[in-house]
Amino acid sequence: MKKFTFLLLLVITILSCKDTRKEIPKIDSGFTNYISGFTTGVISVNSNISIRLMAEVSESLREEIIDQELFEFKPLIKGSIVWVDKRTIEFRPEEILTPGTIYNGKFHLSKLLDVPKHLKSLEFQFQTMQQAVFMNFEGLKSIDEESLQWQQLKGSLKTADYADMESVEKILEAFQNKKSLKINWSHGNKGKTHEFSVDSIFRSEQKEEILLKWNGKIIGSEDRGEEIIDIPPLGDFKLMNLQVTQQPDQFVSLYFSDPVNRNQDLRGLIYLESGESVKLEINGSQVKVYTTVRLQGTHTLIVDEALRNSLDYGLVDGYKRDIVFTSINPDVSLIGDGIILPGSNGLIFPFKAVNLRAVNVKIIKIFEKNVAQFFQVNQYSGNREMSRVGRIILKKEIALISDKAIDYGNWNIFSLDLSNFIETEPGAIYNVSITFNRSQSLYHCPGEINDEDELIPYKEDRELNGYDGPSGGYYYYDYENYVWRDRDDPCTDSYFIYKKNNNDATRNVLASDLGIIAKGGNGTDLFIAVTNLLSAEPMSGVRVEVYNYQNQLMVEKVTDNKGMVNIPLDRKPFLLVAKQGSQRGYLRLDDGSALSMSMFNVGGNKNIRGVKGFLYGERGVWRPGDSLYLTFILEDKNKTLPENHPVRFELYTPENQLYLKK
Repeated sequence: MKKFTFLLLLVITILSCKDTRKEIPKIDSGFTNYISGFTTGVISVNSNISIRLMAEVSESLREEIIDQELFEFKPLIKGSIVWVDKRTIEFRPEEILTPGTIYNGKFHLSKLLDVPKHLKSLEFQFQTMQQAVFMNFEGLKSIDEESLQWQQLKGSLKTADYADMESVEKILEAFQNKKSLKINWSHGNKGKTHEFSVDSIFRSEQKEEILLKWNGKIIGSEDRGEEIIDIPPLGDFKLMNLQVTQQPDQFVSLYFSDPVNRNQDLRGLIYLESGESVKLEINGSQVKVYTTVRLQGTHTLIVDEALRNSLDYGLVDGYKRDIVFTSINPDVSLIGDGIILPGSNGLIFPFKAVNLRAVNVKIIKIFEKNVAQFFQVNQYSGNREMSRVGRIILKKEIALISDKAIDYGNWNIFSLDLSNFIETEPGAIYNVSITFNRSQSLYHCPGEINDEDELIPYKEDRELNGYDGPSGGYYYYDYENYVWRDRDDPCTDSYFIYKKNNNDATRNVLASDLGIIAKGGNGTDLFIAVTNLLSAEPMSGVRVEVYNYQNQLMVEKVTDNKGMVNIPLDRKPFLLVAKQGSQRGYLRLDDGSALSMSMFNVGGNKNIRGVKGFLYGERGVWRPGDSLYLTFILEDKNKTLPENHPVRFELYTPENQLYLKK
């Protein structure tokens, strides 16, 4: 996916990179008159390099310069130029970029526009993610629960960045008795998650081994290794592997050599020595042991030798393993998905948090006059190009306190009253995001002491400068301290860097009491209904304005005493704005924002002459001898037919023979 970094706010994605930092080019502020955004920061290896201009370029000029060498890169990148729209030009590489590499680019603006000499070329820099490989093996599984000779090994290969499917499939090899085994692949998560299964593993009367070897060199990763997995002899029912999952649910996965007998009661056969209640789930040769309450610390898991396989053989030996359970990783999450906050009792913004003593709150105000520009590139929940339409009005650390005694180690609901921090402006939209850092964590790490009384202030960073101009907006997070493998470990800095730059706890909110419904028919008119979100009463006297994509007013009308208005249209609308006093409401009218009707037959018939009818009965099926009660409704909006005009009714048999005419 391409990434824009705008001259007024350069947002950088953090991933581990080689220690090859170079001096970042300084951007002349004069470029803001011609260029609104460009690709920079840390990007994926399959990204395109984009330049977004301030003004639209005519079609003739776009066709004229398409073959010119507008881009220059070091190291060299081969590719082609494509106009995405009237203002955005992309350089699309022929091949994926080299991982972990800093590229210096030049965009020759003078070949496109007449600019001053010192703005002849824009020099910019971007860096590709450092690739990494992580292997996970689940355990052996019998293909047939009756015959245990043929086994299958499942697992997953995860990469830090996009990796080509064909290349990924060359990373892993599997051997049994020096014979290569077939590996089946399934790819997902935008080329970052690759699940595999090693088939045709033969299980004999003797102990066997599988050799798994992997080498990430083909995708630019330095990770390599090998693992030997034992295949027990037939009749040797034993525990092969054990994995503990801490997030989001807490459970232990037990992988056995044979399918577990589904008919036996596992209570008393698999349990925790401490007596804590568990829930057991059988899936072939895998048994999942779920904790009914979240546990912490070391607990002993016992598997009794009386456990039976699908052929009713017992375990060769019982097992007793110490399992370390950890608390929930520090995190925040939003509640619900609404963006409109009616102003009854302040502006309450609820969220959930766990293992945190405080959070960082950032609010960006999208000004009313820029709302149409915001919707040009965003849906209601979007946050692209924020520095072009808004400004940071609050960055503050908020302590998480409660009047009641709560367990911070579990998810708790908190809320912010935004009216205590900001004075809302009619028509403005506010982007609220909640993040956290390591100093705010209550997660206990070995050898680390959490001082619950001391909070490190939320330091100002260079992000604020990015809203004033291009010179101070380019900055990196501490990416050299980021290790991709540690992104899920809350005892490392990498976890908090990853969470901050993959923040899902962000939402746009609009303080408004206006609820808007718009219905479009065949394109000739638009039906609008406006109600009060607090009382559900229709709102009369609301001024409804309809704009096109270029933010030009198409039509303006006022709702009647039923809160409704019908607006005739001759062109496609883009945005609806409802106004009453200080209240504002917005509704995108493009096809992509409409509710899906794909599950319903809404085709109907287009009424050419303004007259249409509908025939219905009191039921859908009639048996021989039943009476038929039918009703006909005629719609004649244009009054083309005289009163009491007759309607001819014909009834046909299933053989299509005319039976009755009236």
